[in-house]
Amino acid sequence: MNIKIGENIRKLRTEHQVTQEKLAEYLGVSAQAVSRWESETCYPDLEMLPGIASYFGVTIDSLMGYDASQQEQEQTMMRVSELTAAGRLDEARAEARRGLSLFPKNFGLAVMLASSLIVFDKGSPELDECIALCRRILRDCLAGDVAGDMIRLSAKNLLVFALTKNGDHKGAYEVAVTMPLFNQSRELNIQTALTGKDKWDYSISVLPLICTMLGSSFLNAMACADEEKPRPIWNYTVDDCRRDIAIWDAMYAEADKRDGGAAKRRCFIYMFLHFTAARRLAELGDNASALKYLKEVLRCISEGDSTATVEANLGGREEIAKNDPACAKRDDGYKGKSNAYFIYYGYIAGGCFASLEQEDGYQQLVEAIKKATQA
Repeated sequence: MNIKIGENIRKLRTEHQVTQEKLAEYLGVSAQAVSRWESETCYPDLEMLPGIASYFGVTIDSLMGYDASQQEQEQTMMRVSELTAAGRLDEARAEARRGLSLFPKNFGLAVMLASSLIVFDKGSPELDECIALCRRILRDCLAGDVAGDMIRLSAKNLLVFALTKNGDHKGAYEVAVTMPLFNQSRELNIQTALTGKDKWDYSISVLPLICTMLGSSFLNAMACADEEKPRPIWNYTVDDCRRDIAIWDAMYAEADKRDGGAAKRRCFIYMFLHFTAARRLAELGDNASALKYLKEVLRCISEGDSTATVEANLGGREEIAKNDPACAKRDDGYKGKSNAYFIYYGYIAGGCFASLEQEDGYQQLVEAIKKATQA
């Protein structure tokens, strides 16, 4: 190890106008440790050197000649993304933390880690870590390019949700008011800029997001204003389901003229709204209406279980399976599985429609959904 390493750390820190406390925060050590390095009372552990070199963006021999190349960072982010997509979240977080120890100023990787941590509950160390990561990104990510803008906006979005989840509504509001207005959003501006088929294709691609946000984030929040938190979709009432279905039908009115409603029915949330309505109506004893909504579920499954839509629906299915106590197969990852599989084995096979078993047409509907699981 180069005996001048402490001197070089102090020189780099001074040049970058970084305090010992700030460098220590990024490296996960105490400020006293950094002070001891610089005074050469002791040296950093060998495994700390890549992170120190990456932090200052150097590749010099005095810091072991470590080259924190862009390619290495991209490979790390790809591994985190692949692990996340495979549902191996613990491994994804471990890989992200390992990557940040080597590349402490990779703010894109920090956003990926924060995003994976936001699922934890109030008061958990993981949620606190998410909040700390987002605040650090907003403090230190100063890049003036598009990537920097996107990273900061993502960090703000995560921070609003994390602070709200942690009970800090005032802090969440203070962050939220600094974000762009709806009429300045990327989706609206891209749609405005496109023409012809490109405009149609893009509009169809973003409509599910808009419909879901309008229903669950706005109207459901208003309907549940006096409750501790809005009802999740698996706890919707019949009126909640009808309200959101009406939103989807209205928003897709022009698209329905072209494709007969195929694009709308390919969306998992649209299908699940009908399924939830059927469940609630069956619980209320309105079997005829329950069967009507269940028929629409089958129609959605028939049109929406193509290979192209299975993975797009994965996030919604896994969120519901994880949190809805009525879902019988809660530990199944559902990766590569169809909506039919989710509905049949997650709910119907568990007897959630026992009250409909003697109704005309019910068994045929169930058999059709079961058959679709094998398609």
